[in-house]
Amino acid sequence: MHIKETVNVEAKFRRYKSGDEEGIVELIKTCFKTFNSWKLSTIDWIGYEEDDDGFTKENALIAEVDGKIIGHIQLMHRRIRIGRSIIDCGGIANVSTHPKYRMRGVATKLMQMALEVCQAKRWPISSLLTGYGSDGYRVYRKIGYANTTFIYEYIGTCENVDNTLKTLRRYVKRVNEMGEKDLNVVMKIHDEYSKNISGYCQRSEKYWKKKIMEKTYYHSFFHEEKDAGIRIVTEDNEVNGYALSFNTLKASRSQWMDNLGLVMEIAAIKREDLYNLLNGILNRMRREGVKIFRLRIPGHEELNEPLRHFEIMKGAIYMDYIVNQRRLFEAMKEELEERITKNCGEIDYEISIGSPYGCTKLEVSGGKINVMEGKTRNHIELTSDGITKLVYGVKGFKEILDERKDIVRIEADSEALKIFEVIFPKRIFQISPIDEW
Repeated sequence: MHIKETVNVEAKFRRYKSGDEEGIVELIKTCFKTFNSWKLSTIDWIGYEEDDDGFTKENALIAEVDGKIIGHIQLMHRRIRIGRSIIDCGGIANVSTHPKYRMRGVATKLMQMALEVCQAKRWPISSLLTGYGSDGYRVYRKIGYANTTFIYEYIGTCENVDNTLKTLRRYVKRVNEMGEKDLNVVMKIHDEYSKNISGYCQRSEKYWKKKIMEKTYYHSFFHEEKDAGIRIVTEDNEVNGYALSFNTLKASRSQWMDNLGLVMEIAAIKREDLYNLLNGILNRMRREGVKIFRLRIPGHEELNEPLRHFEIMKGAIYMDYIVNQRRLFEAMKEELEERITKNCGEIDYEISIGSPYGCTKLEVSGGKINVMEGKTRNHIELTSDGITKLVYGVKGFKEILDERKDIVRIEADSEALKIFEVIFPKRIFQISPIDEW
C-alpha cells in the first residue's frame, strides 16, 4: 500500500473504545442527511452488531481531536461470491469527516488504517460504493481504488409494470408468504443462484433471520419493521424460488416520495420460476399501491423479455482496492479450476497477471492451479480498473483485449490467450441492497 499521508491536523487515530458510539452517531448524522432524516440512534448503531454479523464495534476507526470524534470509517466484513469461490472483503462504510476538518487528510489516513486492518485480517480485497465524481470518489481514486462497475437497476411506473405483467400472464403459479419453515430451502436457493452472479454475499442463518425475516433491511443500517417487506416463495411440492421487496408506503422512520417500491432480490434456478416470482412480486406491490417500481435484480438474459418495458438507471459506482493480489487469486482457485477443467481439460501452462496491486503467476497443471507471486513469459499487465473488472467478470478477457484501454502490456502466445479467455469470462454483477454497507 503506497498512500501518501498529508494529515494537516493534530488528531489521534485509533480503533473504537466503549462510549464512542455517541460521537460516531453524531458525526454520521452531521455528514449524511439520510441518516439524520432516518434518525439514526446509538441504540441502532450498537444493535446493528446483533443483526449483521459483518459489523463489529472493534472495526470502527476513529479520528479524535481534543476528545471529540471528528472522523470515522466503519469497516464491514462481507464474504462475496465469485462463482464457487468466496472472497473475504473489507467493506468501507460511512466515511465521515466533520466539516471543520475536511481537506486535511483525515479521511485518507482513516482509509489507510482500514486497508492495514484488511491486510492484518488477510482479507484480500476492500470494496465500497459511492457517487461517481463525488468528493469521496476523488479521495478513493487517489488512494488507488479501482472503478469496477456502476450499479444498475430497472425503474418503471405502473404503465411499465402493467406491460410487463401482460408479458408474464402465462406464469401464474401460486406464490405464498415466506415463513420460517421455508428458510433452509431459501438459503440453499440463494447459495446456488449466487454462483452465477459476481457480488452476491454469503449469509449466515442468523443474518437471514435478523435482517430479512424479522425486519426489513434495505441498505446499511436502514431498516423498517417486518410488515414493510414483502417476502414470497413459489413452489410445486417444495419451494423453488423466492423474492424480497420493500414497500416505502409502509415506512415509519423516514419520508419517501412517489409511493416507491424496491424489489431487492429474486432468485430461482429455472427461468419459469423467475417469471412466476417476478409476476407475483409486481402484482403484490401493485395491489399495495406502489406507483414507482425499482428493481435491483441481476440482468439475466432470461429476463430480457419482461424487463424490456422498464428503463435502466445507473446508480452508485462500486470500487475495489486489491489488498493482496496473490491471496485474492488463491481465494478464487476453486472457481478458476472449474473453468479450466470444463473448457480446457487437463493442460500444463503458466500465465501471469500484473497490475498496480502486484504480479501473480498461475501455474496450470492437470486442471489444478498453483498460485504464486512472479511473472512468466505469457504475461498481461492491466490497469487497476482492468484487473478488478476481470476478477468479477464485469468484462471478460476477450472484451478487455478487444478494447485495449485497460491493457498496459501483453506478451502472450495463442494458447495463453485462450487460457486467459477461459478463466476470465464475462459474468453478471449485482449486489443486493440488503448486503450493501
